[in-house]
Amino acid sequence: MTTELSPFDVGKVFELSDGRQLGYVSIGNNSSSITAVYFHGLSGSRLEVLNHVKEVENSGTRLISVDRPGIGLSSSNSNGTLLSFGKDINELLDYLEISSVSLVAFSGGAPYALACAYLSEQSDHKVSSVALLSGLGPIRMIGTKDMMLANRIIFSISPYSPTVVSLIFWLFARNVRSRLENGDPNVINEVVSSILGQSSVQPSDKLLLQDLDDDERFNYLVGVFEAYRNGASGVGHDAYLISRDWGFNESDIKVPVYIYHGSDDVNVPFRMADYMCNKLSNAVLHKLDSSAHVSTRFHSMEKALTESNMWL
Repeated sequence: MTTELSPFDVGKVFELSDGRQLGYVSIGNNSSSITAVYFHGLSGSRLEVLNHVKEVENSGTRLISVDRPGIGLSSSNSNGTLLSFGKDINELLDYLEISSVSLVAFSGGAPYALACAYLSEQSDHKVSSVALLSGLGPIRMIGTKDMMLANRIIFSISPYSPTVVSLIFWLFARNVRSRLENGDPNVINEVVSSILGQSSVQPSDKLLLQDLDDDERFNYLVGVFEAYRNGASGVGHDAYLISRDWGFNESDIKVPVYIYHGSDDVNVPFRMADYMCNKLSNAVLHKLDSSAHVSTRFHSMEKALTESNMWL
């Protein structure tokens, strides 16, 4: 008798030197010499990549997607920072015997990817390039102008009270994860219908969700709600870290950084991409007209991996 593996259980756990666990999943060509590390968005997880297997395979890449502390399979780290997570990534790469990688980040994963690139300037781990998909910039410098109301609220609270932010995210997640894991046939349509009914969701993101088939919608929701495997404190701490001082100067990052950003993004407004392009010393900005937040990730993943691979 065989037991079908739940999508929520896809992945492995690596024990860090301090005893914490780091959850990750590897997709694509695991024998490839071309490796990229993926940094999920805020309220995302390692499973965010489940809908990108085809693009990863087409690019000839091995893509390693990692849960941040307190999210998915990863242990919490109340004293963690952006830079300490970069050191966690370096430990994982040592274990996997990988010395050179490119980095790909979506939304709130961008500050963590840039922290890893910053660390590579002073370590044996070579980061060849970074690709930011709808990447969040430093809120402390740019502010929240042009963001959707929900995000403005989150980022106005998160620098001061991650506990309150955790509660807000938990009210959002509630029982959806358990219903998904238990195979509730109604939950996918309920959640997708709720998203499509929100006025803040831009047309290109709505069209993307409408075009996904049932399996793709399920994978999309799994990638989001796996973040709440252990509650919402990990997501709250994530928001706390990315909304405060990052602990490094972005202008010190020398590797190529490819920025893919939709003109219609209200989760992370396009002016953040403009700011980052001007702040980073070696950045290329790809503006996606009429694209929004999640649609930019789906439309740009393969190109971002291929472009980044040129430096490996």
